[in-house]
Amino acid sequence: MFLAMEFHLKQKDKLLGTLRSYDLDFPWLLCKFEFTEAFQQIKPLFDEESKLLESDDMEKWEVAYSKIDNLNLELINLEDEKSISDFLLHIQDDEAWIRY
Repeated sequence: MFLAMEFHLKQKDKLLGTLRSYDLDFPWLLCKFEFTEAFQQIKPLFDEESKLLESDDMEKWEVAYSKIDNLNLELINLEDEKSISDFLLHIQDDEAWIRY
């Protein structure tokens, strides 16, 4: 049974967007992503990461994802307010995939 979840994507105190899960494709949680204006500053990093992920050039992808990882983003589970800092996140437009 799938249990829908909702997360805030944050960088320090800055809200970057809200992720609302709609399905599970183990180990990935599939979400709709509603971004804030603050996300626009880092969106190019996710666009580059996504393009490289589709190209299967894992060395270049790792470099691109390290830029995202260095942002020290966190997910806040809105049900229990717990912070998740160790995760993988892919964002393409209004779709997101989380693995934690």
